[in-house]
Amino acid sequence: AANETPLLIAVQTVTNGMGGVSWNTGSTAHVYLQAVEPGTATLVYSFYGTGEAEGIVSRASMKLTAVSINIDGDYYRNGIPADHPLEADAVFFTNDVGMVILPNKNDDTDDGIPNVDCADNVINGHTDLADIYALRISRLGISYDAIPDGLTIELSIKNPEGEPLGMPAAQNRVRIFRSLDQNAQGVVGPVPLTDKVLFRKNPGPNDMDMSLLVGFGYYNVGIEGISHGTEVVVQLTAKVNGQELASDAIRLLISPFLVLSNTDKATKIFVANASGWEDFYNEMVFALDGIIPVVEYGSDFTQDYAEIGATMSAPNQLERKRCTIAGFFGDRYADQVAQDTGFFHIQAGNPGGNIEASPPISGFPYGRLIVGSGLQANIKQLLEAQKIQTDNGRMIELPVGWLRVKHIDEVMAIIPVGSDFKVLVADFQQAIDLLRNNPEEEIWEPYNEFDGTRSQILSAYDNNPEKVTEINTELAAVRHILAQELGIDDSNFIKVPVAFKIVGGGSYDTVLPNMVNMVVIKPLSGNPVLVVPHPGFVPFATALSN
Repeated sequence: AANETPLLIAVQTVTNGMGGVSWNTGSTAHVYLQAVEPGTATLVYSFYGTGEAEGIVSRASMKLTAVSINIDGDYYRNGIPADHPLEADAVFFTNDVGMVILPNKNDDTDDGIPNVDCADNVINGHTDLADIYALRISRLGISYDAIPDGLTIELSIKNPEGEPLGMPAAQNRVRIFRSLDQNAQGVVGPVPLTDKVLFRKNPGPNDMDMSLLVGFGYYNVGIEGISHGTEVVVQLTAKVNGQELASDAIRLLISPFLVLSNTDKATKIFVANASGWEDFYNEMVFALDGIIPVVEYGSDFTQDYAEIGATMSAPNQLERKRCTIAGFFGDRYADQVAQDTGFFHIQAGNPGGNIEASPPISGFPYGRLIVGSGLQANIKQLLEAQKIQTDNGRMIELPVGWLRVKHIDEVMAIIPVGSDFKVLVADFQQAIDLLRNNPEEEIWEPYNEFDGTRSQILSAYDNNPEKVTEINTELAAVRHILAQELGIDDSNFIKVPVAFKIVGGGSYDTVLPNMVNMVVIKPLSGNPVLVVPHPGFVPFATALSN
């Protein structure tokens, strides 16, 4: 029962009925043992006869072994594993405590073959050790000879309770290594490994040797992160012949994938080049000369096939930040992994233009995610699971299902303005007014052959007023949602004239190059730069410049 006084402590002898000590001696009576510290002891229970039984003695003894079962991680985020009573509680990235590890998605090898470090089952040399974290296991506190037969120590991982179905299994979230040696092999993790490893006195090929845990002090194993934004429970369990005796657990978080805002600084830009696109590529290179390095990459819509983000350390940790690319299409961008660049793949086609992030705003120090309402389910699940750029898992969803491309970069863009930001939004009515009020101007010839002349475009609008109203209503909804969710007002919006093609059935497309769908670059030094598509109608460009 709670608050009971101990009947007996080490090196003491007590006698039933003497000195105020008594206990039940019936055949069903129990006494209970508590280990105070590791070691071995012998419990002796004796009956001494009295009266006519004087001189009769009955004695039994039991050998006891107490072992230390304790596992610790970097709870205080100072790089030193430490014990704490709350170490198995849920971990929140934005808190000051709770173990957080970076996913080991970069490439620290020097073999010239781009490959993420966590794709193999080994620590990849001394440079990779910076991405491996220590788990501290207390040694048992007994000698090797004192280890009881049948004792095993199980090191295992599991998903936290209460997670929704479909989340990755724990063994696909982290990998545990035998030690912190620079070439240590994995023992727990993705196939062919499993979700646990056993310390045994007579270890098999997949076990660990119990001798590593004899004596006092600590033994360190290494752990690396694999799955962004997920949590894992790491548990140490003592068993004798399969029966659990004691356990200890810690919980850790793999640092989330952060979508970068256009207000974040950039060090290079990927630009596609293809047959028929040479003018586009060459003019981009010319426009960005001396501002930022241009990397020729791909021959199609480079922006849509990836999201370039970041992974970073949590508050209170030694500050680290790494560019991380989420590739959505085959092996696109996998060749960009390097020591300073991480990569992971999730097959989704071309959703890159349907994902944006705001700069930090009130209540959201890492910004808020902005996505289109039709974002692919697996990408939506991935981003929601990262949590810190969402409102309790909820992203800002804009209604863009009425667009043919269904991407938010057709209707909005965020640009840096001093230490703040503005939101560019498509304005259909402004485009109509500029077309109508500038009869002396004409659509640029390469475009009017495809999109029509100024008068032809206006005629389509005049003949379809209900479609004009529909598009204006959709764009008003976009502005309303952004204002409400970002906590901004009309002064934070810059309306950009965008003309839409309304003939034909189904969804809508832009009728001229869309100036909202621009490239925004904030270089390491100097002013931000906007690279804007020429709209094919001079008054549109003049309106944006103004």
